[in-house]
Amino acid sequence: MEQTMTAAQTQAGAGQDLLSSLAPEGWLVSGWFTPDYRPLAQRLAGQLTSFGAPYHFLSVEKTGTWDREVFRKPSMVLQAMQAYPQAVVVFMDVDCEIVGPIERATHGQADVSCYLDVKKLGRRQLGNMSSRVMVLRPAPGAIRWVEAWVQAAREETTESSEEPAMMVAMSRSPGTTWSMLDARYAGREVTSGQGTDVAIVHDSAHEQSNLFRRMNRRLKTLRRSILGRGTTRALTGR
Repeated sequence: MEQTMTAAQTQAGAGQDLLSSLAPEGWLVSGWFTPDYRPLAQRLAGQLTSFGAPYHFLSVEKTGTWDREVFRKPSMVLQAMQAYPQAVVVFMDVDCEIVGPIERATHGQADVSCYLDVKKLGRRQLGNMSSRVMVLRPAPGAIRWVEAWVQAAREETTESSEEPAMMVAMSRSPGTTWSMLDARYAGREVTSGQGTDVAIVHDSAHEQSNLFRRMNRRLKTLRRSILGRGTTRALTGR
């Protein structure tokens, strides 16, 4: 498959993108990074190369705080899909780590695959879609969902993550098919006690950056669990 770059990519990357020498044959890994995350992107690129996985990571300038930077992710996903319209795009955060072959993650048939974290809180069942690793097929349903995600993220003013907007986008994308991404490829935290056949793990660079941010993130997670903000909420009883 011919590697192409849109005009928007050229402007955003300005020659600083990380582009694999391996041509994508039906699929590739993509992601994005600001200058302070370049070392992590380079580490991830090296790991992908060792497992024979093609990649293209997009370099962008930093425009604000981390809490607002993450809202750019839907647009970066759309940009990657438009640049490689015939490929399955595995879009992941650059602080993921590759510890095994990942090509099997691209073998599904759904338009969009990502991990859905489901928790019980009393009588409530809470679900939150993860954007850490997503598999997007070159299909109208996937494009439709990502475009809806871009819009939903732009509308969000209270959340500190783009992930709650993923569920909103799904509700606005009738006909788009979704599947649960196998946890082995979902970039779960390295502390979550995964099996030996896991291929993608995650060790949050942002949450390790300082103690205050780690504590703040945990408080926000607790708030969402209690209030149900940004999640699906199904009452299992009165």
